[in-house]
Amino acid sequence: MTSNERIVHELQGIKRILILHNIETIDAYLNEVVNSASKRIMWMNIDGVNNQGEIASASGVLQPAVSKFLKVLKAAVLVEYDSKTQPRKIIDHTPANWLELITKDDKLEE
Repeated sequence: MTSNERIVHELQGIKRILILHNIETIDAYLNEVVNSASKRIMWMNIDGVNNQGEIASASGVLQPAVSKFLKVLKAAVLVEYDSKTQPRKIIDHTPANWLELITKDDKLEE
């Protein structure tokens, strides 16, 4: 492992500790900003790989809804993206109670 790889590994460990220590605050903030079932599914599909069309398709919404939501998330400093990159979460965390949404087969309502 190179020196840079050790530094990155150590920083990732520190990040995990900070997230765990502040999990209640992070969950509360995410619940405030990501406040509907369809937005929560969009959040779970933001991974730095999926483009807006793929996020829309996986979430069952139209692409303009994804674009509008990403602007809100960017303003809230929760994602970063530009015209050259796919949207990526700054804090890669999903509250545990949101995970049940990905197993539901019924239609989501806004």
